[in-house]
Amino acid sequence: ILFFGLLAIVVPNCNFFFISKQVLTKILKKCFGLLQNGRCPTGKNGNLAIRITIMQNILITGAGRSSSVLIKYLLDYATGRKLTITVGDFSIESASLKTGKHPNSRPIEFDVNNADLRSAEVAKADVVISLLPPHLHQVLAEECLKQSKHFITASYLTPAMKALHAKARQKNVLFLNECGL
Repeated sequence: ILFFGLLAIVVPNCNFFFISKQVLTKILKKCFGLLQNGRCPTGKNGNLAIRITIMQNILITGAGRSSSVLIKYLLDYATGRKLTITVGDFSIESASLKTGKHPNSRPIEFDVNNADLRSAEVAKADVVISLLPPHLHQVLAEECLKQSKHFITASYLTPAMKALHAKARQKNVLFLNECGL
């Protein structure tokens, strides 16, 4: 379900989807002309805005037992790519154990309740994957929303998380729950 290292595109009033750089290039050349100077293309009436995010920095919060397969998968994928996988956990030892000495990894001590640390780490990420206990997702999701960062978790959609839906759509960010990591 996760396609990192690809481009994530959000088109207003449409669903979020992922697309490869090659396919995006073909689409842009055919429909909009060449993408120049990193500017987003617009339609003839100027109202089409596409947000393009190259996923290069992924923050995974929580390095418990359920995180092992995802961390290994992303680190394997990151090999030879310009992709950094930051694994944050309350225990730096746990984060370091999960990442090993992989050159694309950055294990950190992470406390979701430390507002300064949470803000700084979310700022560095293109997408945040929360594998924290469900009751800790809300504060992290709100930080992601504040900074317009994508947020993914395998946990069930709670009423509090659902309440963030409209704001996430307004900011063109993906908030994905129940994705079965």
